[in-house]
Amino acid sequence: MKHHSSGFNRQIMIGVVLVILAIGAIVFLDTSTKGDATRFTQREQPPTSDRFSLARESQGSPESAIELAAVIRNQTDSTGGDLGTDEKKYSLAQFQGIEEPAEEECVTLTDGMVIKETPIICVGTVKLSQGVIIETSNEHPEIVLDCSEGGIQGTEGSRIGIQINSKKPTHTVTIRNCHISGYGDAILSYDPVIANIEYNKIDSGNGVNSIGGMNGIRFIRETEDDSGTLSPNVRIIKNQLYNLKTNVVVRNSKRVEVSLNTISHDIDKGTWGIKLRNASSGDEQSYVVGNDVSGVKYGLLLRNTSKVEVSSNKFSSPPTQTHSAGIIGKGKSEKNTIIGNRVHKFGLSVLLEENTNQWMIAYNDFLTGNDAGYQAVDYSKNKNMFYNPSNSIGNYWNDYKPGHNPAVLLPYLISNGKIDGGPVISDLFPALTPNFPQ
Repeated sequence: MKHHSSGFNRQIMIGVVLVILAIGAIVFLDTSTKGDATRFTQREQPPTSDRFSLARESQGSPESAIELAAVIRNQTDSTGGDLGTDEKKYSLAQFQGIEEPAEEECVTLTDGMVIKETPIICVGTVKLSQGVIIETSNEHPEIVLDCSEGGIQGTEGSRIGIQINSKKPTHTVTIRNCHISGYGDAILSYDPVIANIEYNKIDSGNGVNSIGGMNGIRFIRETEDDSGTLSPNVRIIKNQLYNLKTNVVVRNSKRVEVSLNTISHDIDKGTWGIKLRNASSGDEQSYVVGNDVSGVKYGLLLRNTSKVEVSSNKFSSPPTQTHSAGIIGKGKSEKNTIIGNRVHKFGLSVLLEENTNQWMIAYNDFLTGNDAGYQAVDYSKNKNMFYNPSNSIGNYWNDYKPGHNPAVLLPYLISNGKIDGGPVISDLFPALTPNFPQ
């Protein structure tokens, strides 16, 4: 009996010990939990980034800082603890002080202003007798002047509307959406530069600076020998030029693109459409494409200019113009391609001097004016081709040949370099040659 009683008592003692250990464990866990909770309430709140994440998960990313602050202040964790009780760190007053960035104020162009960085121009047209200057720098190598359909207007005797001063040939200047009226030169640059001239309107100013006496867009050099650094690229795109003496001139550039411009002149004076001089050389390909040039005495001049594609243009001259020419090649101009153009009512459709070489002239529509018996003059001694050598297709020629009824336009197709039966191409045209300008 004593043996069984002793075993029973040992079991009771073991049970009591286990109960005591269990109670101790419960007390320890309870105390630990409370300590953690106490420490949580005493330590700093979670990092701001975590709090913002909680707010976004709950509310779907409020757009304004004030709304987001309100979400943070009201957000609670799973235990009911307030995540936004620190009023000093997360007060609405701080968020209410944040304002949206103010829009940059526009700039009104003033007489003689030097533009040294890209401005926001106030909409409207201002009268400026001295125009403005765009001047690049190493700090601001790219400048854009966007007039937003506004512009500048000159007064009697105003010389330059916008002059470009580029410190380096690699700097870029863009002029767009400007109406420039009444200046001797609307846009002028003597410096080599990467230029984008686009969507501008240029005119003579209704007689402010003598109608027909002003120039449009000119990139030129002051040296007569075409020496100096070349501009890397000049692009003249989608501009409108009206009643100007000389409309587009590019001189000394590696690459040129003159495309989709409208040039018109309704006054019977000697005027130039497009002049390129030493404007494309080496391996660079240049383009004169899709221009509509009307009312001028001379349509296009390529002088010491090579590898130019001249395509899909319209050149026309008033019937009253004498000694006029549509396309002129001078100096050492080589490997130019004249395709798909309409050249109408000039005294000569094409004039090529002796040093021109390897021009391909094909798929064009030529129509002479009233004062010429010839469509084209080529002094190159058959170095140029009035046909496409790959398929022997030439040009359509319509001429008012003496003896023909002017009301009936007779088409001529020249192929294989052969001269059409009428007086279409000749290398003997001394009467008009001295009158053509340089």
